[in-house]
Amino acid sequence: MDFFVPLLATLIFGFFGVIGFQHAFKRYNPDENFLDIMSAYPTLFQVFGKLFLWITKKIFPEHIHIKVYRVAAFLFGLLMFGIIVLFWVVFNIEI
Repeated sequence: MDFFVPLLATLIFGFFGVIGFQHAFKRYNPDENFLDIMSAYPTLFQVFGKLFLWITKKIFPEHIHIKVYRVAAFLFGLLMFGIIVLFWVVFNIEI
């Protein structure tokens, strides 16, 4: 039973981590909506993503706000994979 909790956490947080990395390394096309894959997220994540992108557009110039958004998406992906590692360490499962 102890094996299924980290496995479930890996699937859930891994999904969000991969989406974060996809946003970080995705090719930017100004004609395309940068948050086009946000439809795969629940509504709460969609709101947070659009709000953060709007804030970075207002605070930073165009060429910088994309980099700030990508760094934040990369850090989000790292955070999700860090949570996965914590689940495996807490449950003492050998990786």
